[in-house]
Amino acid sequence: MKKIILIGSLFFALPALAEDLRIGLQLGKSNTATPALPDNLPGQNTAIVTSKDSDTSWAIELNYSWGDNKESWKGKGYWLLGYSDLGEGSASIRGDSLTPEQYHQALAEVTPILGAGWLLGAGYELVQKQAWSLVADAGIFSWENTIKSNANNRTLKSEQDGNDLFVGAKLIYELDSRWALQAAVRQYQLPEPVTDFSVGARLQF
Repeated sequence: MKKIILIGSLFFALPALAEDLRIGLQLGKSNTATPALPDNLPGQNTAIVTSKDSDTSWAIELNYSWGDNKESWKGKGYWLLGYSDLGEGSASIRGDSLTPEQYHQALAEVTPILGAGWLLGAGYELVQKQAWSLVADAGIFSWENTIKSNANNRTLKSEQDGNDLFVGAKLIYELDSRWALQAAVRQYQLPEPVTDFSVGARLQF
């Protein structure tokens, strides 16, 4: 919620740029792969019992157009700033003679990373026909993720983070001069790539 408030505050702090701004909200489904269990983990007979590698995702984005003339190449491009929450992955493992620390280490190795964080990038309109348009975007995803484990009445937590590329595309249908519907696919190049499919709406100021 704090991230949404921050992005909203940024918009209201820039009233002079409002006519070139768009704000969009997306809701979707993220998917990744469960990492393989390393051979060098401690304990005996260590194995993955369950794994959750998909979750509900959401994102909010501000787009700022490069130019006012939509017929020029500048008018077809935009900068983007946003926040994306890809949900949370989880896993459970079993193993003989694992201490809580060893259990946590093993769990951190195999828990799917989805993550949440800031988006910074740019997009460009590739095709436009009547009310339909197709855009592509790319940029940096600055993400964080938390791994928690419980073993022998002990709870351990570790943090993961990174700055990785994302690429995506959106199919947009303009309802009128201000409102549009959009369907998007985006891939985040995390340690295990995450693919996100979403739908949403966009408001032009």
